Amino acid sequence: MNDLTVKELAARERVGERTVRRWIEKGAVTIRRTPGGGIRIPCPELSRPAVFVMSNPVKSGHSSR
Repeated sequence: MNDLTVKELAARERVGERTVRRWIEKGAVTIRRTPGGGIRIPCPELSRPAVFVMSNPVKSGHSSR
């Protein structure tokens, strides 16, 4: 299997491309750069379990109960 592009990983995980780029920025997904500057996600990276925590802050003055 070949490495995936950001678009392919987004489709596979059913998220937006921006979300995948955020994962990359946070270091949650390892990438390699192509000679032309493109991003590829190596296949071994995809077999690693990934946990992404989406924060949902409570606005001040509001109770979470």
